[in-house]
Amino acid sequence: MDVIVQFEQIGEEITYGVDGVGGSITSIINDGTGNEFISGNTISSPTSLSFTAQADNGYEIEAWYVNGDVIQSGNISTFEYNALVGQGADIKVRFARVPFNVVYSGINGVVTSAQVASGGTVRGGTQVTFTATANPGYEFDYFEVNGVKDITSTGTLTMTIEANTEVTAHFKPYANSQINFSISGNGSISATKGGLLFNNGEMVAGNETIVFTAQPTRRSSDLINY
Repeated sequence: MDVIVQFEQIGEEITYGVDGVGGSITSIINDGTGNEFISGNTISSPTSLSFTAQADNGYEIEAWYVNGDVIQSGNISTFEYNALVGQGADIKVRFARVPFNVVYSGINGVVTSAQVASGGTVRGGTQVTFTATANPGYEFDYFEVNGVKDITSTGTLTMTIEANTEVTAHFKPYANSQINFSISGNGSISATKGGLLFNNGEMVAGNETIVFTAQPTRRSSDLINY
């Protein structure tokens, strides 16, 4: 006579894995037995399970989850779960692209970005848009990215960040012009630029604004031309 004894697992299953891509779980030890714990098994007595994860190149650990909740966040490769009999759990580790520094500035103008402040970080693979705005008297010339001139952009640059990145916008002055003004008849004329007195014969850049004010010397004077 052959006697076959079949054992049945006690309690709820404990499963584990990687949420997404970017690495793997390399070790899971049942601290009570010292043996490897296999996903889907159960425990017969309370114990702790020690997990170790390894990120792929260009990734880091973002967080450890238990039943969908973040239990441990940050780039920490080990995680310990206290397992109780009859309480199943689904344990996941999530990886994310490593962050990169982004610095940007303008010469005779400013650069802005809605995705990151200058000096901040974004994770690899993030798309960032830089917008250049010239100071008065200047116009956009070109972007420089990590020391390399980019002549394809026209004031807006969108790129995917895959390394520490420094973006500089260069601006060039508009062609200057001499402004001459005078009166015809009785009266006076004055001019301002940016709220300051502007004198006849001074130079201005192509995008600057000059405000002229004409004043008659007597009531019957007519403003003819300026």
